[in-house]
Amino acid sequence: VNACDPASTAGFGAGLLPPRARTNRLTFRGDELACVSRGNHRAVDISIGPDDPDLPLVLSFMVEARRRAVAPVRHVVVRTVNGLRASDSPYAGGFKALGFEVDRGTLTLW
Repeated sequence: VNACDPASTAGFGAGLLPPRARTNRLTFRGDELACVSRGNHRAVDISIGPDDPDLPLVLSFMVEARRRAVAPVRHVVVRTVNGLRASDSPYAGGFKALGFEVDRGTLTLW
């Protein structure tokens, strides 16, 4: 859910919820907030485990941004995951499984 979407809970309360900005996205698994992406995917906070079987589904919105038919982004660059350098994150394997590559400490989907 884009954080600007009227259905989004972004901007309410404290914690993981980012401000309502068009560059922020929320991913839910049921009623659980599973992932927050800030700044066009540059900073990602994931609240499910790196070995969770739903991780590819939770991160699939980033792949969709690159491969969508209308206005796809040229590439997706993730700089940090849960405050750690993306390439050093325990989630790096999950990103790589979706086609991301390590590029100078970031994870990039071309």
